[in-house]
Amino acid sequence: MAEVEEAHWWYRALHHRVLDSIRKCFQKDDITILDAGCGTGGLMRFLQGHGYRNISGFDLSPYAVEICRERRLPSVKLGDILKIDEIFQGPFDVIVSNDVLCYFNEREIVSLADKILRRLKPGGVFMGNLPAFKAFGGIHDISVGIKMRYTKKQFLDLFDPESFENISVDFWPFLLSPFVFLVRSVQRIKLRLNPDLEIRSDIDMPNAIVNGLLFRLIALENKVFRKKPWASSMFIILRKKSSPR
Repeated sequence: MAEVEEAHWWYRALHHRVLDSIRKCFQKDDITILDAGCGTGGLMRFLQGHGYRNISGFDLSPYAVEICRERRLPSVKLGDILKIDEIFQGPFDVIVSNDVLCYFNEREIVSLADKILRRLKPGGVFMGNLPAFKAFGGIHDISVGIKMRYTKKQFLDLFDPESFENISVDFWPFLLSPFVFLVRSVQRIKLRLNPDLEIRSDIDMPNAIVNGLLFRLIALENKVFRKKPWASSMFIILRKKSSPR
């Protein structure tokens, strides 16, 4: 992750989506941001490069935290997101958690949603990326331990509507979804036919030309399609109500 997260089209597209979402929600750059499950710090470095300085983060992996500190990201701690209320006191304007909640069951996420609520300022925003729709599941899910792929309704039902306001749920990458569906469907068939099939992630770094084209394709679909009905991931933005229950 440390080697590719600042260049790979997927990470670049996700980082730009987070940045654009923050800018739409807040008109200033002195807001407080928490990256819950920051990995090796790619998103934190990206946001810092765009003027956001009040950024903290934590991750469950001691290796990831060590790399963050080597990258001069001092406000990074070792910690489990299920104990988010014990790691940082906050409160924060923004809590970001990309591709983390998919590792927990629904009961754990309901509990976590309440802890996130307590760590957000009134009007604060929770945003993050999640794997979507079981039809896009495959060997990658098994290799990295993904427990859940969500529909929009399934996920939003886990957050108390009296405490959180749904700003947006956007599926992506829409234009690549037929290809992803085909590849993952073939993988599932192979697994049924050969239970001993090698399990490894199918996410690799493409060559520079393909990598650039895929990044521009995502930028294009974001401009052309206002609503996308499905894709392998969904990006959610929820706002804490000013007077939650």
